Amino acid sequence: MEMLVESNEEQAENGNEQVQEPIHVSAAIASVSHRSSPLLPESYKCNSVEEVRLLAIADNFQRQYCLLCPERKSLLLCPINECGIQKFVSTTLRPTMTSHPGLLNWEGCASFVADFLSLNPLEPPGEFLFSATSVLRSQTATCFEYAALLCSLLLGANYDAYCVSGYASKEMCLLDQRLQDCPLLDAQSKVVKSGQHVCMMGHRALQEIPQPPADPLQGLRVHCWVLVLAGCRSIQENFFVDPLTGRSYSTTSVHFLGVESVWNNLNYYVNMQDCKDGCAVSVENLYDLQGYPFELEEEEEEEARVFEMPRSWVTSINISKQDLETRWPGGRKLTRYKKAELERFAPSLRLDGLVTRLSIYKDLDCTEVLTVKEWYQDRNDHLSEREVNKLTGITTERFIPGRHFHLLYGVEHEMEFSGARVDGLVRRVDTPEEMTENFKGREDFLYYRQVIFDSDIQLPEESTGSEPEERPLLQVLERFHRNPNKDANDDVAERVFVASQRRIEVKYHLEEQRFVPCRRTFIKPRESKDQQHKAEDFRADMVSGFHVRLPNLVCLSLVCAQVRDIVVCREQEEADILLHFSPWTTTGTAKACNLREEMERVAAEEQRWLQEKENDFLAPSLSQLCDIEIVNADDAQRIYNESLTDFKNCIMAQAQLIQERHDQATQVLQNKQEHYQENQQNMSHQELKEYQAYCAQHIFQIHIAQKRLSMYVIGAPQLALSIHKQQSRHSEL
Repeated sequence: MEMLVESNEEQAENGNEQVQEPIHVSAAIASVSHRSSPLLPESYKCNSVEEVRLLAIADNFQRQYCLLCPERKSLLLCPINECGIQKFVSTTLRPTMTSHPGLLNWEGCASFVADFLSLNPLEPPGEFLFSATSVLRSQTATCFEYAALLCSLLLGANYDAYCVSGYASKEMCLLDQRLQDCPLLDAQSKVVKSGQHVCMMGHRALQEIPQPPADPLQGLRVHCWVLVLAGCRSIQENFFVDPLTGRSYSTTSVHFLGVESVWNNLNYYVNMQDCKDGCAVSVENLYDLQGYPFELEEEEEEEARVFEMPRSWVTSINISKQDLETRWPGGRKLTRYKKAELERFAPSLRLDGLVTRLSIYKDLDCTEVLTVKEWYQDRNDHLSEREVNKLTGITTERFIPGRHFHLLYGVEHEMEFSGARVDGLVRRVDTPEEMTENFKGREDFLYYRQVIFDSDIQLPEESTGSEPEERPLLQVLERFHRNPNKDANDDVAERVFVASQRRIEVKYHLEEQRFVPCRRTFIKPRESKDQQHKAEDFRADMVSGFHVRLPNLVCLSLVCAQVRDIVVCREQEEADILLHFSPWTTTGTAKACNLREEMERVAAEEQRWLQEKENDFLAPSLSQLCDIEIVNADDAQRIYNESLTDFKNCIMAQAQLIQERHDQATQVLQNKQEHYQENQQNMSHQELKEYQAYCAQHIFQIHIAQKRLSMYVIGAPQLALSIHKQQSRHSEL
């Protein structure tokens, strides 16, 4: 295709007409005027000379395109920004490199844009395109603004990225994911074991999922997404990125139905091919001049000149650390999938530390809940995940290492422990009928223990106050690994304590080339009622020796008590949930500052209280009352007189001490002067200087003592009056 280009005079005329005054926008701009700020830069409110010329070129090309392709829709070339000014779409892109590690690859950028913004439907399509700074401030955007922000971040991260304007499926345009599987669903639940089961489940799924009705606007719904070309950042092949979800798609995906135009911050390309074959052919021929004519080339007979794209009118895109932590609009976002709802929360937004909640439903209408999975963060009890089965009522809790009891996992009374336990316990399952324990790395080679309780006795409720030790034992089964340091006939493999029959059954390990293990049975005789046979008549040679370590039998009651302690501990932790915060996050920094200010306030209050106690003359007398809350009149008068007497004695003692120091300094000075009078003829020049310095120092001390003494004499009545007023206003009196 050959482009028609206006002359420079025509472009200048059109440019002069556009620069006269801003374009009058429709009422739609008023409905979103709250997204703009009166403090926006001048580049948002007017066009430069280069931008005016570019708008003239775009307008000329738009007219040529409409004449050559009357059946095609108008191109998105010069949408209106938040200030009502027409801007060329390529200048809306502002390549921005961020310092956040999570935004250095396309996955992090796409995930952030999809999470941080909420969709504003296109009404009408292609009329407005706001800057990325306004979009980040309002956290609402159309699909074009989604793509512009994502493309700006990808260009700043050195990706060969383009915005694509075209047509997509209804579900993608409306961000409808109700027919898609939730990405957090356990992949193991989708694995089946037999081909017959696969066919049966596939047929059942096809019958269960209703087919969406035919879209009357199929192929006509306008959408904008991002194209990433191979070559930069080790990208091996081209792919699409849907900015609404942050997911990548192949260029042959059925969700994308056609391409109208493609642009980046340097150029704009128009698709002159037929869109009926989808996007694959269009993208592969992106640099084919016959398929995509370059918008910004001007041809002249003498020489070819290329019009350079003006710099972006958008200011630098600033994504703060708080934006990354808050992540979702208002710190919360709900997404509906097929038979599932996914809720995500910003860290520290909820008091219980919940960051993700996945609700799985039985039907597509999401009316009956099957399972609720919750993920937690920064909890003091180290809880990381909880799963509640609404059908069975079973609650599964998982913990990160480091919590009390070394507990990692629990389903009601089913628990798994870390390897930090000294007894080697790794797993315990406790039910009203039995308790099973698994061990690892024990010195006695015990690896399995099963305790069976009386089935007629139920596990006591928490509110009854009864202890788990009250459950009667029926049988205890223990199994051991082979001990290579013992003979097989002496190495116990399994032993069973049958409490109801007062019997102990022992099975030993097999010897080599043997098929039947050695077994022994020990029966504890009941107490005899015959007076002739007493316990003193029992001798050791009447039975063969078999000794069971007493701690192995006693610890069963302790184990039951430990189970109850774990359950009670979890109830207390859930009743008083505490979160620990990291000072490296904005929320943690704010909490740390508030905590520091509170500690400083408490310290200042405590210091003030201590200072008041030190200056309280009544404190020694009040301490003799043994913390009596109410002081009667006689005690108050006695305390008042005692405090005044103590004050007077203190003043007199201070004055007497000052007078003694004054007299002492005066006497020393007189002695020194007498010594000088007697020996001044024989004193050297150095001794004379030392004498003068000595006299000056003692004269200064005498002067200070006289001044302090006079201050006490003058200020004592005023101080006594002040003490009287303090005693009169004292709260205790």
